[in-house]
Amino acid sequence: MRLISLQKKIGNGTLEISGCPLKCRYCGHASLPRVDSSYEKTLAFLSDIQLKKVYIGGAEPMSQKKEIIDLIKMLKWRGKEITLKTTGADPKALKETVGFVSRYIIEIKGPLDDVALYQRLTQLNEEETKAYLSSLKESLEILKGQKVRIFLRIIPGYVTEEGIDRLGQQLQGYADQVNLVQFMSTRYDLPFDGISFPSPDIYTMTHYGEVLLKHIPYIHIQGNGLDSVLKA
Repeated sequence: MRLISLQKKIGNGTLEISGCPLKCRYCGHASLPRVDSSYEKTLAFLSDIQLKKVYIGGAEPMSQKKEIIDLIKMLKWRGKEITLKTTGADPKALKETVGFVSRYIIEIKGPLDDVALYQRLTQLNEEETKAYLSSLKESLEILKGQKVRIFLRIIPGYVTEEGIDRLGQQLQGYADQVNLVQFMSTRYDLPFDGISFPSPDIYTMTHYGEVLLKHIPYIHIQGNGLDSVLKA
């Protein structure tokens, strides 16, 4: 298996997988050194009896779906509570995890019908972008009724108030939480399109959270010096 990291801390295990089909232009995952680990070694590490919860994320875990699906099932059978973060690019693979994952986190970039936006932020061509958005919508349908948190990175000039409101409408009934993250506030963000410092400002982030709250009952806003929760 190709990993970014494999860690455990105070009852929690974290597995970050290398590789992603989107190749987002601002993503720092691709530049991180990879660690090779066998499936057996990874399973043994995360099966530690002291670990109660396991987070599986990284770039896109389903880029190594055979090992990840088996790993998720084995960890569930061993009593672990699993959170899976994904781009939603492989709905068939996600379907195999239903019943084994406690919480899904789906990273979304904006409205589900904005082909131009996704093209600007990824390295997919128009045909590939349309195929991805179709897969993302299928993934949301498959996970309807599951605990789903949306991860939305707010990139100035790309994510707008109108887009936030439209996305909120599209996510009603599919997600119970949204995590709004200020761009350039995480270690995985690379400078992009002239943006090299945490932005937008706190007031804009909070306003966007309030717009989303009309559609989603729980909004977690995070950024540089910013960590707040809005509840409907």
